[in-house]
Amino acid sequence: MTNSQGDRLLEEIYKSAKMGMQATKLVSEKTENHHQRSVIDQQHSVYHRIAESAGERLAKKGALPGENNILDQATLWGSIQMNTLTGATPTKISEIMINGCNMGIVEMRKKMNDCSDADDFTRKLGTDFIEHSEHHMNDMKEYL
Repeated sequence: MTNSQGDRLLEEIYKSAKMGMQATKLVSEKTENHHQRSVIDQQHSVYHRIAESAGERLAKKGALPGENNILDQATLWGSIQMNTLTGATPTKISEIMINGCNMGIVEMRKKMNDCSDADDFTRKLGTDFIEHSEHHMNDMKEYL
């Protein structure tokens, strides 16, 4: 695989979507409000679709997508555990999801700006990630 900007961005999209999948799974398990859980599970499905698209594209280029490092995964788990220690109210879950989406959006925008020469498919996938995360943030505001 070449180390082009598009390839690097595609790898980052894959990793970000996988992290989103992990976060939504962890938070969904703590969510008692059935409607809110459904919204979070829908976001999980979007992250899964984006990760799958990025992974398939990388595979076509002869590359295996990398996984997020164990420290990032442990930090995510610990953060969710700490933030729900006093309870997993719909408001608290909403705050966790909004903050997580916002961090993902900021990081993806930075990565897309750093890889301005990426191909159209990859840029569109990154934009999809951002747009879906923004939409999900708006959905979570209902529970604040």
